[in-house]
Amino acid sequence: MNAFALHDTSDQAGVLRWGISAAAIVAVHTGLIALGLAWYTQRPPPGVTMPAIMVDMAPASSAPRPTPMDLAPGPQMQQADVSPPPESTTQEPVEEQIAPTPPIAAAGVNDTGAGRGTDRADAAQAGTD
Repeated sequence: MNAFALHDTSDQAGVLRWGISAAAIVAVHTGLIALGLAWYTQRPPPGVTMPAIMVDMAPASSAPRPTPMDLAPGPQMQQADVSPPPESTTQEPVEEQIAPTPPIAAAGVNDTGAGRGTDRADAAQAGTD
């Protein structure tokens, strides 16, 4: 089974209708592309000349003169005094003493050791008993 078996193409009217619609869509797209290209490259009608654009490439003779400003002179600025450098203070690192955490008794665990996981401390304690 292929794609042609899924669609009944024995109806000539349906094939003609789809063919005409496909040709119309291609024609409309071709016309729009041609219209866009013609609009973009539109030339002036014959006999009309475009004005020339003149660009002056001469170098500037000199820098522009500064314009004087009509402002009253302000107070004279004075140089600031040199301040002494700040004292370097070295801070000694402080070690924090953290108290050991007390053991926490698990709720619902009996003293026989049932329910406890084995770790090195338990194994070492079991060996000394």
